[in-house]
Amino acid sequence: MKKALVISGGGCKGAYAVGVLNFLKSRPNFFADGRFSFDIYFGTSTGALIVPLASIGDMDQLLKFYLPTSAPNLVVMQDVMGLFGTGHLFNSFNLDSLVDAVFNNTRFNQIIGSGKQIGVAAVCLQTGELRMFNTQPLAANPPHYTTQRIINRNDFVDAVLASAHQPFFFNPVKIRSAPADPPRHYVDGGVREYAAIQVALDAGAEEILAILLSPETPDSANELKSTDLISVLQRTIDIFSDDVNLNDVRVPDIVSRGTDYFLAVREAMVEAGLPDSQINRILNPPNHANPFQGLAASRIHIIRPKLPLGGGPGGLRFDPVEMKSMFDRGEADARSYFSTLDANQGVPPVVLT
Repeated sequence: MKKALVISGGGCKGAYAVGVLNFLKSRPNFFADGRFSFDIYFGTSTGALIVPLASIGDMDQLLKFYLPTSAPNLVVMQDVMGLFGTGHLFNSFNLDSLVDAVFNNTRFNQIIGSGKQIGVAAVCLQTGELRMFNTQPLAANPPHYTTQRIINRNDFVDAVLASAHQPFFFNPVKIRSAPADPPRHYVDGGVREYAAIQVALDAGAEEILAILLSPETPDSANELKSTDLISVLQRTIDIFSDDVNLNDVRVPDIVSRGTDYFLAVREAMVEAGLPDSQINRILNPPNHANPFQGLAASRIHIIRPKLPLGGGPGGLRFDPVEMKSMFDRGEADARSYFSTLDANQGVPPVVLT
């Protein structure tokens, strides 16, 4: 059974996801011999920073990356002239340098050598397409995105940075599709794909753990103290992300539950003694394509905060104290989820309505 880890975007709220992963170290079915036991790792934005390190079990680096962080060490706001001159609000040189240093040759070789499917999502500004940058081949003709194989460390670092660079706030990242092609500009994958749950299903995942950083109860924007341009824009991006998140979660969940139902109906027909030929005629009526043909039953575990995590609009307030609180909430929510799962003998609790 293929298992996938999917982590959404959310800036500093990635500390919550690291808290969940820290708890998973106590679960032998998810962590053994110093490694997480997922076959597929997909991340968007801050999730793109986390999943490669998770794929090699490097929790020490994740803790260093997300717990002692503070905004002055990562991003610096430019003045108005800098904004109009460069097209982006923050200077991300420190963040970019840190990512480049973390994913050095040694770690890159470990990530590639793991044999795991690791992918990060980014959006091309020229075409508007969602692109999954992957360490292993994906489906040749995916339905709503394109794919690109990661060949070397520079491509890998660029893809991670592109996925994490929110448009307007950070500069787009130039990436070539092939050495002879002109570079295109890529930005945060959350513009199109908040959480790559459907991509994980397309990759053959039969069990998915999705860590979402948006709350079950939407943020009412109590923190919006000003109606200046920056605050309004950050809040608008939050609302947009919530909408993308809803689709990214609900559609795969419908497909998953529909597949389970379809297989249960087939099993009931078999138990009722209907011959295979009759079952196939009933489930595959003429002139109607079977939407569940070839799909395996899947289980989707979703861990997310019940209430907003904080972190400011856009998740760009990198406060160490606040991020430690997010980390603790991630650990606690994961413990609660799996306690309920164990009590229900492995049947996932209902997480969507």
